[in-house]
Amino acid sequence: MKTAICYFTGTGNSLFVAERLAENLKDATLFNIAELRGDSSPLKEYGVIGLVFPVYFYGLPNIVRRFAASFSFDGIKYVFAVATYGAMAGDALSSLKDEIAKTGMTLSYAAKVTMPDNYTISFPVPSEKMIELKNASARLKCEKIARDIQGFKRKIPVFSPFAITRHFSGADREKDRKFIMTAACNGCGDCVKLCPVGNISMKNERPQFHHNCELCLSCFHRCPKKAINYGTKTIRKGRYVNPEVRLKTDDEI
Repeated sequence: MKTAICYFTGTGNSLFVAERLAENLKDATLFNIAELRGDSSPLKEYGVIGLVFPVYFYGLPNIVRRFAASFSFDGIKYVFAVATYGAMAGDALSSLKDEIAKTGMTLSYAAKVTMPDNYTISFPVPSEKMIELKNASARLKCEKIARDIQGFKRKIPVFSPFAITRHFSGADREKDRKFIMTAACNGCGDCVKLCPVGNISMKNERPQFHHNCELCLSCFHRCPKKAINYGTKTIRKGRYVNPEVRLKTDDEI
């Protein structure tokens, strides 16, 4: 049965997991949720659908929530989800289960994978050794998850009253007001192309943020001049992109 793996990624962690799953599953194809732009018609020929996404603020990224809520699961036999996270997964998978249930479909299987932490606003960039160890562990975890999926195993997330739960709210999306540009910004516009939700435009050769931010930090981590910062506290911090994936280059975006 053909499998579609739909992923959302900012710095490559969830893409890493999606690619490892695709390697271990038969006849699997990757789809970028940001590029689908809410159009699920390319997925109609697939009997198995998977969602791979990062945990944001202990919950679902808004783009993933909207995708799950609007997706037509007619004809789908099996739906799985894999959440990637750095510190805590919160209740993201249980929230996704609820969103999918609203469409009349049931989430068949859910798992979570620890990845290098990329929320540099609060944490330092992991060391090369830590990135290597976490990627290696994630690779093994993905092999097990793929075996479960191939066997159509049922594993449903259960809400825990002890899980930290927080939905990404409208106020959260306006946290992009804290982004600043240093003098290193040369007006290249790469951030516009890198933003997966179209939240950035250029005005007078300077980025303008439109308060629909996922806070994925793709613009921060991937700015070629390291000119985008979250206030002043990130200016001296490093940047992170998962070294084992190939994200689209500027010319390909």
